[in-house]
Amino acid sequence: MYQQVLFHPDDTLFQRILWRFSQSDPIEIFELMTVPYGLSPSSFLATRTLQQLVNDEGSIYPLAGPNLVKNFYVDDFIGGAQTIEDAVQLRTELNELLKKGGFKLRKWTSNQLSVLSGLSSDEIGTQSSIKFEANETVKALGISWESESDNLHFDFKIHQHKGAPTKRSILSAISQLFDPLGLISPINIRGKMLMQRLWLLPCGWDDEVPDYIANSWEEFAGQIPKVAYFRVSRYALLPNSIIQLHTFSNASESAYGACTYARCVDSTGKIRVELLASKSRVAPLKKISLPRLELCAADVAAKLHSRIVEALQISIASSHFWSDSTATLQWLRAPPNTWKTFVANRVSEIQGSTTPWCVLESHRR
Repeated sequence: MYQQVLFHPDDTLFQRILWRFSQSDPIEIFELMTVPYGLSPSSFLATRTLQQLVNDEGSIYPLAGPNLVKNFYVDDFIGGAQTIEDAVQLRTELNELLKKGGFKLRKWTSNQLSVLSGLSSDEIGTQSSIKFEANETVKALGISWESESDNLHFDFKIHQHKGAPTKRSILSAISQLFDPLGLISPINIRGKMLMQRLWLLPCGWDDEVPDYIANSWEEFAGQIPKVAYFRVSRYALLPNSIIQLHTFSNASESAYGACTYARCVDSTGKIRVELLASKSRVAPLKKISLPRLELCAADVAAKLHSRIVEALQISIASSHFWSDSTATLQWLRAPPNTWKTFVANRVSEIQGSTTPWCVLESHRR
């Protein structure tokens, strides 16, 4: 994608490089004509180019224009439609709009093969456009997607270094657990907690860790492959349904976090509840009381809910926030200036990011 974005001739002088093909050759000056890989502004320049394309040409593409702005992630488009006809129309409009900017979309994938009809084999991301291959997956922003079953799953393969584990090798392995939605936060948080224990040890990056740390790490790493059996539905809602969001927060002395579920009820009374996302954090090294950690978890819950509502861009009937901390609920029922600084700051953030129709409730029994 970057190589399709041409720089203005007046700006190429800012992309000069010095180069020679051998030590005996004189040094030559080259100017890069397109957006280069690896520079901090490259992603912005490419994304901004797409936005300008929509401003210039998007008015005649009612489906492609808004989708190009909202559902493009650098060079990946992830979107959909309620019907097959709308999905085909969206695909057609996207191809036509991006072609006007010199871009060509490839590796199309869908959970409905009819959406891919009319595309050539080099434009399709799956192995076949006629039938689904068994257990075939594609990568969607780093997460594996089984298009036939329309499920997301994780296939982490931790590459451990040979020899005894070190702080560097453990951190390298933990960083391979990519989970942007937090669907497996209870697993990832264990790795973060283990890494926090390592920070407290007076050992270097390449020193062998103590036996008790090594044993904990081996036990944790040995269970990671089992995550491959976990499946979660990509589409978490029901068509034409009333949607509620239920966000739970909780904390312990080691970690705290929040998760949001969507509860859908359609016209026939069918109910569906699915996890949308979660967020977890390790408790700080400086000791904080459990009620304050519960308040921090509620703060994470409010921010998580706001990001989900912004991302979904659909009508939400009501939102409910659940906590088993009576202290947290009491803090949130009063103005921020009632409390001391630590509590007041977080109460202010929570009250500012939620709306009057959000309901605070306790799940203590």
